[in-house]
Amino acid sequence: ELIMEDIEDYEEQIIDYQERIEADLADFDETNAVDKLNKINSIKKSIENMADNVKYYKQAIQRLSMSQSGSEFMENYRKFSKRVDDFRAVLKQKKSQLKNEGGLEDYDDVLEDSVSLDDNLGKVRQLGLNVQDKSKNKLDAIRARVAQTHQIADQNLEELERQKEQILRIQESTQKLDSTMVRTKKYLQYFGRSFCRDPVTLTMLFLILATLVGVIVVQCLDEKK
Repeated sequence: ELIMEDIEDYEEQIIDYQERIEADLADFDETNAVDKLNKINSIKKSIENMADNVKYYKQAIQRLSMSQSGSEFMENYRKFSKRVDDFRAVLKQKKSQLKNEGGLEDYDDVLEDSVSLDDNLGKVRQLGLNVQDKSKNKLDAIRARVAQTHQIADQNLEELERQKEQILRIQESTQKLDSTMVRTKKYLQYFGRSFCRDPVTLTMLFLILATLVGVIVVQCLDEKK
């Protein structure tokens, strides 16, 4: 989703620069010589910016996963790239046209100074784009680590849920065992009270004890004899 957002952003910027260039070219012939020179510099900057965005547009397309189709975007990339080449060819014609028209003293010096300034700006722009590339790569790596962390956290949560269910089952078994023990205790108390209150049972117990005592006494007397 983040890559798709980058692609859409680059596409919007490319179209915006394209519209600016087309507007400047449409007004070019209606301006004076000084304004035409300014138009040329403005068009050149817009073309370079558009070319940079086209390059990053292609890189964003290449980052798409294999499960996503980039054919539509590659077709747009080819159109944008061709449009940049067309603009550069038109700009070259406009430069020749302005130089042939005259009306500016030391035009070559002015144009050379402008080109030198554009070169410096281009170097600064390229440096900024390189930093932007590195930042995007680092950002992608951070996003990947964050996604991995989220995945591990989800797995840990699932494991905790399983352990919680096991603990609940053990607690339920313990409660059932406690209930069984309480019932057993009640039954023992009931049978104990019943046994002590039953005269027949007590008589039988007395007779058994008396018999045991008699047997022990007779055994002792026989041993003395």
